[in-house]
Amino acid sequence: MMTFGWSNAHPFYVSVYEFKFENNRINLSARIFYDDLELAIKQFSNEKVSLFEESDLEKHRDIIAKYFKEHLELEINGEMLSFQYVGAEIEGEALWCYLESSPTTRPQKVWISNPMMTEVYSTQANLINFELDKKIKSLRLTKDQPEGRLTFKN
Repeated sequence: MMTFGWSNAHPFYVSVYEFKFENNRINLSARIFYDDLELAIKQFSNEKVSLFEESDLEKHRDIIAKYFKEHLELEINGEMLSFQYVGAEIEGEALWCYLESSPTTRPQKVWISNPMMTEVYSTQANLINFELDKKIKSLRLTKDQPEGRLTFKN
């Protein structure tokens, strides 16, 4: 007889990245399990961080921002954008991290590279939802396929 048990550890490695074009910028909301991000930052910087408490988020703001900067690339219509880390909040076992891009034009061609946490978990999946004019297009990025393209019509 098989039995299944649940533990505090989550058995899958998935993060969700929601990009939205508003006011000539791309706003990003990223939902990431905080323990996964702690491990990724430790491997990235050799710095042990704790992201369980709201006060920890402000304390480690710079290293979180640096991790995003080194692992997330977005190109709109051939122009590479930069992101400003806005902040984060805790929701259960996950963090919502918020970023805002430099000004850009209305997206037609989108290229995204997001290998976040794939250096820690080979089965990590990063689900990308990109919203433009209330229409959403999606990608599933992995260690083997860390980048993808989307096209939007005028």
